Amino acid sequence: MRLVLALGWTAIVLIVLWAPSPPPLDVGIPHFDKYVHFALFAGIGVAWSFAGARAVVTIACGIVLGVVTEVVQGALPWPRGADVWDVVADAGGLVLAVGLVALVRRVVPSGPRRHTATAAGRPPARRA
Repeated sequence: MRLVLALGWTAIVLIVLWAPSPPPLDVGIPHFDKYVHFALFAGIGVAWSFAGARAVVTIACGIVLGVVTEVVQGALPWPRGADVWDVVADAGGLVLAVGLVALVRRVVPSGPRRHTATAAGRPPARRA
């Protein structure tokens, strides 16, 4: 299921980045599109990390994907342009997300916890 979610999120990112550009959105934030790239690729980093991909593989493949998306954007027949700063934002989102997932995995124990004693300090009764 996690692999399906990672593939799905990656497909959504490609659709968003390769679809014809919507009319310019004036949100009052300079370089807003870089924040969008950062967030989209952070999502890729989280999705593939939880799908079981190794951190270095997720980051390397994600950066390659970022470069490919920009090359394709530069070749599309509608107004989309390639921008190296988009790749930088993509890489930043990937690295931050993969790093945070790794940090959370180190801090938060995984798996169910087994309690070996009851509140009274005795071992739990065995069930037959």
